[in-house]
Amino acid sequence: MTDKEPRQRTLDEVLAEAIDKVDSGTDPMWRGNARGRLLQLAKTRPELTTDDLWEAGVPQTRENRALGPIMLWGRRVGIITPTNNVQASRLHERNHGRRITVWRSNIFGKD
Repeated sequence: MTDKEPRQRTLDEVLAEAIDKVDSGTDPMWRGNARGRLLQLAKTRPELTTDDLWEAGVPQTRENRALGPIMLWGRRVGIITPTNNVQASRLHERNHGRRITVWRSNIFGKD
């Protein structure tokens, strides 16, 4: 009798699981607020970052990486698209100046 070796998961599968775990751990009210702020910003700016969301009033959460799933939601529903550009975070107390993705709005200037 031979045991099948378990299939090794891909990096994309591991990342998707981690993002889902962070997203499922956020408060639904917080998630709705963050998604609403993303929608508002995407309508008024051609490009944006997670710094812009924090500065627009998304409340801090115990897990500040929770904005990752929000941005991926925005991508999935067509609100934003990641660019190949990154910039140093302006929010040193949260991000310690790390590089963050610049996102292009797909709904800028539309009603």
